[in-house]
Amino acid sequence: MFRKLRGVLLATAFLLYSNILFAQKTITGRITSSNDQPVVGATITVKGTNVATLADTSGNFSVFIPAGSNILTISSLGYATREVKIDNRNMVSVSLEIAIADLDEVVVTGYVAEKKKEITGAVSVVNVKDMKQMPVGTGEEALQGRASGVTIISSGQPGGASEIRIRGLTTFGNNQPLIIVDGIRGDLHDINIQDIESIQVLKDAAASIYGVAGANGVIIVTSRKGSGKPKVSFDAYYGVTTPGQGYEMANTQQHANAIWQQQRNSGIANPSSKQYGDGVNPVIPDYIQTLAWLNSDSELVNYGYTLCNCSRDSVVNPMFYDINTAQITRASKTGTNWYDVITRNAPTQSYNLSVSSGSEKNSYFFSVNYLDQEGIADFQYLKRYSIRANTQFNIKNVVRVGENAYIYYKQNPTYFNQSEGSPFLTAFVESAIIPVYDIMGNFAGTKSQDLGHASNPYADIYRTKDNRTQDWVLTGNLYGEVDFLKHFTARTSFGGITDNSYYYNFGYVGYENAEGNTGDNSFDEGAAYNTSWTFTNTLTYTNVFGNDHSVRVLVGTEAVDNYYRYQHSTRSVYFSEDPDYWTVNSGTGTQSNEGGASETTIWSYIGKLEYGYRGKYLLNGSLRRDGASVFAPDRRFGWFPGVSGAWRLSQENFFRNISFIDELKIRYSWGKLGTFGDVAPTNSFNLYSSRLGKSAYDIYGNSTRPYAGFYKSYIGNPPTTWEGDIISNVGLDATLFKKKLDFTIEWYKKKVTGLLFPAEGVTWDRIFTGDADLPYVNIASNDNTGLDFNATYHGTVSNNFHFDITGIFTSYHNKIVDIPASIYF
Repeated sequence: MFRKLRGVLLATAFLLYSNILFAQKTITGRITSSNDQPVVGATITVKGTNVATLADTSGNFSVFIPAGSNILTISSLGYATREVKIDNRNMVSVSLEIAIADLDEVVVTGYVAEKKKEITGAVSVVNVKDMKQMPVGTGEEALQGRASGVTIISSGQPGGASEIRIRGLTTFGNNQPLIIVDGIRGDLHDINIQDIESIQVLKDAAASIYGVAGANGVIIVTSRKGSGKPKVSFDAYYGVTTPGQGYEMANTQQHANAIWQQQRNSGIANPSSKQYGDGVNPVIPDYIQTLAWLNSDSELVNYGYTLCNCSRDSVVNPMFYDINTAQITRASKTGTNWYDVITRNAPTQSYNLSVSSGSEKNSYFFSVNYLDQEGIADFQYLKRYSIRANTQFNIKNVVRVGENAYIYYKQNPTYFNQSEGSPFLTAFVESAIIPVYDIMGNFAGTKSQDLGHASNPYADIYRTKDNRTQDWVLTGNLYGEVDFLKHFTARTSFGGITDNSYYYNFGYVGYENAEGNTGDNSFDEGAAYNTSWTFTNTLTYTNVFGNDHSVRVLVGTEAVDNYYRYQHSTRSVYFSEDPDYWTVNSGTGTQSNEGGASETTIWSYIGKLEYGYRGKYLLNGSLRRDGASVFAPDRRFGWFPGVSGAWRLSQENFFRNISFIDELKIRYSWGKLGTFGDVAPTNSFNLYSSRLGKSAYDIYGNSTRPYAGFYKSYIGNPPTTWEGDIISNVGLDATLFKKKLDFTIEWYKKKVTGLLFPAEGVTWDRIFTGDADLPYVNIASNDNTGLDFNATYHGTVSNNFHFDITGIFTSYHNKIVDIPASIYF
């Protein structure tokens, strides 16, 4: 009996062992695209397990299948994710379709990553692949025209600052959005475009999670990470920017006629001009700005700045030429097109080398970049050298540590006349009668003789071509993540930016300008140090209940510190304008020095809840408490809540049979944000300064040793607090005709109360305040409403030829609705 039972048990164990051996197996396969090309680095995951592998350079893979598993999930960036049943096969071949408007794409939307189809707020996901095709020098220029509601105004100078506006101007102070790069507060301006993996723009309550910093919108940038087998990539481009046909500038006669018409419109019956004489019509002279002439008897005659219609060049004798008192300049009768004079064909070249790799254990991405961008205005350029290193190490699939580092150096000139503005502005207002050079080859001008503007645009940029601005910048972060208790993930990140800048420029005195060479030249030199760090700690709980309810909860803290310090020196009267003598010690005139420092800090508590029911009813809520050091202690903290919801109608049964609708979602969001604008950390306090001419007193009455006292230089205002921003948004997202067309339309309203602005006092108030500067106070309210729309059509000609056509429309209306009659005092 015992032997029989033992035999049955052995047989049963053998069968179970055989079944286990049968269920556990290794399968191979190949991943290709729709045109039969290998999908290198595709991720193959055994569904429901942590088992995963990557496709090699030929698209081949091999993966171990644990017992009880029967489905493979295959995904790759740019392709639609597929799930494939294994059944009894030992080999599978899978073809991936290109992801057009892929709603399963995962993007970062504020401390967490979400699938595009589950986003409930007004979030624009930028097509980075298309963005990289533009040969530009800054991240702002690359983003231009890529997202609805985003307006970017570029200076036109290579490396010049750009203004980014998300849904218009809503504050008197800083309207720039918050830029988040790899989880830290950074800068979009000097990022290497080829290093970018994704960009998202948060325009509504989705930005509430960033509290006081998100009032002007948030741009989230993620840099590239390594994946697949080691890969080396080299990208290069060379192009030329042309000034085009330029502008239709007025010639000399047209400019003179305009002066005559202007005077007649002002009621002057007999127009006149020192350059164009007087009479019924203006007369263009042969020469302008001539102090000395020879008459018919070869006698020197000083006509001052009177009109000379000389018929022969010999009438003007160069022997009497003096660059300061008798500059002789032929009039440009046909007119000088100053835009053509200062512009050129400008080449741009960029070279980018990257190395990347990634596996289950670690990944890395390294890149080096050189950018040389010349501007269409002569002598302007940007040279930038950058290095990036992103790495991550995985420990037993539950711990991840890594870093993101970006280092760059850049150089460009501060080349134009700062008092006049950009060289293009100078060129547009300069008179056409002025040539570039006078008869001796020196720069020409009119010394403001009835033309209003006398600066020679070309002289401005030529004289300042040796000015320099240089920056050395290090930015990045260190982070660590750990998964525990199956549903929890803790993350910590510390990083920031350190910027050391240095500049110098020489202030010339133009002999052709109104003051001639009577003024003093000067030299400015300065340096600045700016550092900012962000320390973020979050805990995330994620779970799915009964396959219907998905929940994610995030809590955390964040600390931000910004510190700035600068010094600046100026010296006048330099005997030589040669750049070799450009040091502060070389001047013999007055020297002045100044410097300063400031620091602001923000401390925050963060909370966020995401709930989804069957993937079609979505609800998000966030709450942030910020404290900013710029306000008095009792006004320092504020609460910033946000809520949003979405309904994916296309997931309802009554929509299943509508074949031309692939995805349809309606959204609503509401949020409260705030900003402290340009308020300084000292705004709450009365400040006192010391100055010899204002607060010194001769105590002993002998005028030999006045004692420097103090005077009130700033009047503090402790009640100053945040601007309050309430944002509402209604949106519709749709994908139609088998993903051929997708569009988004948004209507929004933003109401801002307590706008921050420097206080003003009436004249009699100054009896009590003197000339002390007044603080920032909360005053006025405004409303901003608008409409955002963007649509993209995805066309396919063949497997190797795809194209997109995108249209973007943005409209907003901003109105000041309340300005209190009362003032500061």
